[in-house]
Amino acid sequence: MPFNYPQIAPRWTFSLIASFLIIFSAGCQDDPALRMDTITAKSKHAYSVFSWNDSLIPDFVTERPSTDDQTVYLCIPAAFTQLEDDKIDGLYANNGKVGNADRVNGSIGGGLLIEGGKLSLFDTKADQALDSLFIASLAKNKSDFFQQILMVKNGKAEIFRDTKVFQRRAIVEFNDGRFGVIEADRPASLAQFAADLVELGVKNALYTDMGAWDEGWYRYGQAVVKIGRLKSQTARQSNWFIVKSN
Repeated sequence: MPFNYPQIAPRWTFSLIASFLIIFSAGCQDDPALRMDTITAKSKHAYSVFSWNDSLIPDFVTERPSTDDQTVYLCIPAAFTQLEDDKIDGLYANNGKVGNADRVNGSIGGGLLIEGGKLSLFDTKADQALDSLFIASLAKNKSDFFQQILMVKNGKAEIFRDTKVFQRRAIVEFNDGRFGVIEADRPASLAQFAADLVELGVKNALYTDMGAWDEGWYRYGQAVVKIGRLKSQTARQSNWFIVKSN
């Protein structure tokens, strides 16, 4: 069943083909720093779309953010956590401190980089090799970085053979340059999720850890709203993508 989220009136709309069914939910907050809109794609899958204004910045952390921290508005698991040791899967960096330099995951294909509060998503096989020069730049620039599955590149869905269905979530860059987080309301295959992201105006998208590790949360006024369905491995989560006050 779909989640019953608090709904917020949209301040922007997507440029979609007229046949797409778009549903924006109404609410009462005026121009919140973080907002959530609901959109239904042609596939009939509904998506929660989180977006933020310039008063908030993205960050990647390896210590669990507290829901009492009023500076954090959105928190979701980011890179995969390894089953065998509960550590981050693949190369990562937190404020320039590099981890797993000798354990780069060559099969994932995507990366998220934050430098100077600016976010970028890219193809780690074609656009940016995770070599010694890149690793050195992470330390030099005090960057944040993690590896994940590339879902969409330059407005085209990546190809996936895995047909298993799970609830899905991704960090996205829209065609107009905005960034956000999109979460599905029901289980879907990677291919369906990627196709729907393209339909919703996404230029680039990077997957985030889900399944039993899917618990996240966002701030709605003074309330903290939990997101994710399974949540059984929340205690084992090792890293998080957050959006916080600047």
